[in-house]
Formats: sequence, C-alpha cells, structure tokens
Amino acid sequence: MYFFLTIKPYCNEQQEVKYLIVTDIVANIRAKPVDATTSYIKDDLQETQVLFNEGIICKDEIEDWFFVECIEQQEFNHNNKWEGYPGWIKKSQVKVVKSLPKYNLVLKKLSTNIYSSPNKDSKTIISLPLGVRLEFVSKTTDYYKIVLPISPFYGWIKKSDVNNISDILPPQKVRENIIQTATQLLGTPYLWGGRSPLILSLQHRIVTGVDCSGFTSLVYRANNIIIPRDAHEQWMYSKPITEISELKPADLIFISKKQNLQNIGHVMMYVSGELFIESDTTTNASFVKYRTFKQKFGYSLEELKKLNFEVDDRKIYFGRIPQIE
Repeated sequence: MYFFLTIKPYCNEQQEVKYLIVTDIVANIRAKPVDATTSYIKDDLQETQVLFNEGIICKDEIEDWFFVECIEQQEFNHNNKWEGYPGWIKKSQVKVVKSLPKYNLVLKKLSTNIYSSPNKDSKTIISLPLGVRLEFVSKTTDYYKIVLPISPFYGWIKKSDVNNISDILPPQKVRENIIQTATQLLGTPYLWGGRSPLILSLQHRIVTGVDCSGFTSLVYRANNIIIPRDAHEQWMYSKPITEISELKPADLIFISKKQNLQNIGHVMMYVSGELFIESDTTTNASFVKYRTFKQKFGYSLEELKKLNFEVDDRKIYFGRIPQIE
C-alpha cells in the first residue's frame, strides 16, 4: 500500500490546475531557468530531480521553461509550509495532461524493460529506472499492461519487476525490502540535488545520482512509501528514537549542521549493529556506501551515547518513518 503525506496543490479559486507528466527518463528541477551542468561538480541551482511519468503542477512559464511544484516531493523550508518542491523544468521534458495517472505500481529494480507485448522476447519500448510509478489497466499471469505518457502509450511489464500498491506486508518485511533496495544503489555517485540511480546511457545529456536525502527518499519510494524530499523534513516527519536499543533496519540517522543543532544537514539509513548506508561526499568516496559509526564519527554507537550523540559541534538524531512502526 502507498503511504504519503497529503499535499493540496496551491491555486486560487479562479486558477485551474495545470497538470504535467514527465516524459524524459530523468529531468532536473532548477532554482532558475538555466540548464544544469553535465558533471558531478556541485551545482547550487540544482534543486532535485523528477522521474519518468511523475506528476507535477505548472505554476508559471517563460519561453522554454515551466515553473512547477513537484507534488510527490514534499518540503517545508522554501516557504515555511508543507508543499511540493518548487523549481523550473524544460518544457521539452514534460507533457500537459488533464489529470494525473492513478498510480498503482512502482519499479523496484535499478532498470526495468517495458515491452510491446506480454513477452520478454518482444520489442523493448523503453527501459525505466528504480522508483518510477506507473498505472496498470489490465494483467496476465506474469505481466501488467501499463499506461505510458509517450508513444505507443501502452506497454507491458513483468510483475516480478514491480511493487503493487495493493500489496500489504508486515513492517519487518517492508524493512527487509527497503534495505535490499538500498543495497542496489551501492556505488551510485553522489550528486547534489540527485534523486536517480546511475544511468550510464543518459550521461551525455543528464547527470544521474543521489544526494543523501535523494537516496533515502528514492529507496522508500520504491517500497510504496512516499517521504519528504530533504533531510531536515525527513527528520521533521520521523518519529524520534531515543534509545539505540530500539533501532531497526531502515530507520534513519540524522546529523545536524555545525553549531546549529536543530537544523539537519545530512541523513543516513541504519542497517544493523554499527552499520549504515549513506550517500555523501568524502575524499575518493563520493558515492553510496556502507559505513560504520566508528568510520564516520570516530566513535562506536555506545561511545556516541556517552557523548550524548554530540560530536564536532553537531548532534546525531535517530528517527523512524511512521508507516513502518
């Protein structure tokens, strides 16, 4: 089952909502209507990324750009209220639609083929990445027939490649699946504002990868749970964990900014014992990787407890997404 915070798109009484669907495999959302760089150097104008078939709302437009609200990526800090992530997207990367799809599937593998018929030997229409949400309209024993926003507008996908929103799993199984998804992303490059797995076939025109919260939000998304986009908002949304003995796989670990203990600057995913997974920038290791508390902070988890989880003028917090209580 899908879980996510409800966001009501902003529009005044006279304004009709203009829905858009992403038609590129991955598209950048920009702070200004300026193209992104094609390298992994930090780009301060990079806000986030949207995936194929993701629904967004147009708020304004100029020339080749739409100003949009990414309603599936909730955040608070831009305007001090919960809303979809704001930013600019190229008009060539979306299409205008009357309504958004009735999503009932999400892709759970790094790359999944969409076929022209319910047969893996049939023509591949497109290959789509982890986290893409789709609508199926019929099914066979092994395949779903899905709606596409591009020609030929329908395709077939193997049931084993997706999570169905109607699937209800016990929290322990969901946690196991979340960690399994996270391990698929090991080695994915760190990208500021990134929210996509590494897709080498796109590297000539768009850089793909994940930042810290893009990693955690994408992993949860692929398991039918929509959480806020950024680290601070994920902390706001999470239920605090005060005892390390209560930590479970897929819980989140938050680090505050230096000398600003109530402002979160980084998020990681707990695995077990002393182990977690994170996407961060470190010398010669700017990618998704396993780390231990000792490697990250110089102290074990028990030693950090004795320090009240404060290291180098930063505070460490632990949180649990409510849907996996």
